[in-house]
Amino acid sequence: KGSAFESTEYKELLASKHGAFRPIDVKMGPDGAIYVADLYNPIIQHGEVDFRDPRRDHKHGRIWRISFPSREPSPFTKPSQMNAKELAEALIFSEENIVRELATAELRIRKPDQMLSALNSLVIKDDLHAVRKVWATQALNRLDIGLAKGLIQSKSHNARAAGLRALYYDASNKNYKNIVPIAEEAVSDPSPHVRLWAVSLLAQLESPETVKIALRALEGIEVDDFLDFAVWSICREHRDRWVNEMKTKGGNPFDNLTHLLFASSAIGEPLGADQILASIEKEKTKNDQKVWEVANWIGNEGSPSHLEKLLSLATKSSSVSRQHACLNALLNAKKIRKITPSGDLQSIIQFLESENDTIWSTAVKLAGLFKLEIARPSLEKVLTNKQSKQIRKNAAIESLIALGGKKTRQFFDQQILDEQNTYEQKITLIKGQLKLQPYLAAKRAINLLQDLPNAQVSGRVFAAFIGNRGATQALSKELQTKKLSGEVALKGMQLAESAPSRPNALISVLQKAGGLKPMKMSLSQDEMIAMIERVNKQGNATRGERVYRRESLQCVVCHAIGEVGGVIGPNLVSIGASAPVDYLIESLLEPSKKIKEGYHTNLVTLKNGDSFAGGILSETASELVVRDLTGKHNRIAKVDIGSQIISPVSLMPVGLTTQLREDEFVDLVRFMNELGKEGRYKTSNNRFARQWEVLPAGSPNPGTIHHYGVEMFTQDFNGYKWVPFYAMVGGGIPMDEVPVALQRRADEYQVLRTHIEVTKPGKHMMRLQGKLSQMNLFLEKEKIELPPNGGEVDFLVDCKTTGKQEILLVFHGADSTEFSLEALSEDLRMNKTF
Repeated sequence: KGSAFESTEYKELLASKHGAFRPIDVKMGPDGAIYVADLYNPIIQHGEVDFRDPRRDHKHGRIWRISFPSREPSPFTKPSQMNAKELAEALIFSEENIVRELATAELRIRKPDQMLSALNSLVIKDDLHAVRKVWATQALNRLDIGLAKGLIQSKSHNARAAGLRALYYDASNKNYKNIVPIAEEAVSDPSPHVRLWAVSLLAQLESPETVKIALRALEGIEVDDFLDFAVWSICREHRDRWVNEMKTKGGNPFDNLTHLLFASSAIGEPLGADQILASIEKEKTKNDQKVWEVANWIGNEGSPSHLEKLLSLATKSSSVSRQHACLNALLNAKKIRKITPSGDLQSIIQFLESENDTIWSTAVKLAGLFKLEIARPSLEKVLTNKQSKQIRKNAAIESLIALGGKKTRQFFDQQILDEQNTYEQKITLIKGQLKLQPYLAAKRAINLLQDLPNAQVSGRVFAAFIGNRGATQALSKELQTKKLSGEVALKGMQLAESAPSRPNALISVLQKAGGLKPMKMSLSQDEMIAMIERVNKQGNATRGERVYRRESLQCVVCHAIGEVGGVIGPNLVSIGASAPVDYLIESLLEPSKKIKEGYHTNLVTLKNGDSFAGGILSETASELVVRDLTGKHNRIAKVDIGSQIISPVSLMPVGLTTQLREDEFVDLVRFMNELGKEGRYKTSNNRFARQWEVLPAGSPNPGTIHHYGVEMFTQDFNGYKWVPFYAMVGGGIPMDEVPVALQRRADEYQVLRTHIEVTKPGKHMMRLQGKLSQMNLFLEKEKIELPPNGGEVDFLVDCKTTGKQEILLVFHGADSTEFSLEALSEDLRMNKTF
């Protein structure tokens, strides 16, 4: 697919319900049979289960031979027993991979001249045999350059790529002439796979034009990550061939400004920035996505004078997208690189009149960082207005913190003490106050916590304090003589127990303030044995899957099962087949005791006391990107980091299972214990639609359902706020979990959408299972007629083009049954991400 290859998973060849069955390798034997190496071990985990656990089998292993009972073994002659011609024929003409592999190994130890003569005596009639002969001559270090060049002229893109690949491995041979023109022609090939090998070949050549030629590969269709990376790499590896020339002579050494932008971005320098910014200012660059690319590049690499031009572009542009691109880049430059635009910064104030929430929020954050006091009245107005949106309030808080000073401190405290303000407003203000006056904020927060009507809201207050080292200490000290309700204290303890910094002092005072007994989160040996027995005898995996999917537990937010779910924690697709029951129980009760390798929590603490916990997503010389528990990517300037450690605390919150009844906990463990085992809870390779989006309950709509009909949901409407929704392990969607997006008297409508990836235009078969009488199905706004009754139908979708296409399902009349959608055609793929 594209410039690379994509594997397709087919039905399993060999499966077993035995708990120790562990296939680790497969080979085709010379006799025509398949051989499977079986580790034969009940435990396959590494660090999670002790290496000395007596259940580990250190002695046994199995090899399975798979063939037809009546089939005679294929005839096989050992390559070592073949003469030169026979060996050459086996290399080129044998249909068995294993024969060609063994023949190649034998070829390398034969006399090169003798084998070359035997190879040249063969009559080559097609591309496949020509490719094999080229490989054979390479194995002898005697590349048939003429045959390789001939492949590059083939009608088959695979043959053309193979010819370039052969030249790539022999590119250092000085005897080969006119290789650059061959690569230059190939970078314009319609096949991205051929262009990839053309760029790779150019990377091995010494011509001063290599980068200029390679950049042309980006002009073709299907530029994917692999091809993009190859061009990016040659821009960096061959930088001396164009950077020095550009710095001394100026101008653009490439075909166009797009190529210059790509090359300069690759090396991380703002070369040609003035030319590119001038092009945007004159509106020669029409593509908003390209403007974002330029803005991010200037924000990451540009000088103060470049940032000044970026600010000017923002103020002159009428496009919201371009304004956002420029302002966002300026914000990142200030936060990460601590660089401010040259010249007058007051022009940023004009955006405080913007009706766009994102533009306004970005602009006020910049105003605070630029210390523009003129912005203060606008910020205070937003925070005192009960109708202000939360996104604006959060931005105003951040801006006021950046402005700092006596006025900010007084404003925060006055508003927190104002009886007219709601609990939500006060919580927002306390979040700002704790950054400037942590002890005063702790006092105000305790007063608020003692008066909260809903204990659940307290989590936001505790999370804000636990996220800052100084604020945590302040809250611990102020709570020493105070009392809190048990529910509020328990909420705080749960957050503190699972915090990577693990504030023991706060945990202790919360326990005292709420009159709480220590949570018993571990089982004795006898209790563990009894629990395992109960899971095996009474646990119900069907009920357990529903427990797993509960929104309050957040399991699907952090963990995936196969393709479905979050990426914060380990994928659970085969956890039941690889982990014993006691491990599952301990992992749920004491998450920090069983942390899977690669999923430890990184705790990054800033110099101002703020902390970020999660996985390191990326790192450069100037910044660190941390993905937290919610999936948010936090960009952190390295100069702001005070410490960075691996926390012994799991990101999985402690005490999640305390909200479950014991029978629900047993069902949950049983469900996890079945995952990956043969049966209902082994993720099949059926191509079900597993990633969906749904409209939440009470969603706005562009008109009345009685006027437009169900086709109303196919309209492009900004009011639709789609949220992720995942299929169950078996591929089905439980309709009782899907929110009712619209209710008009007795009529209820549930709306879901997913996408299919079409690799070949035409009519393709799909299968829909469920209560068909309630379903309305659309492909790219075109309705697909379904039978009026029944529970299953195979139908054709007419796809005029390739690429991603939307499928929309509207259910009229809420129902508790399941439905599933499956791609049957080989030219359809169900979308894995949105």
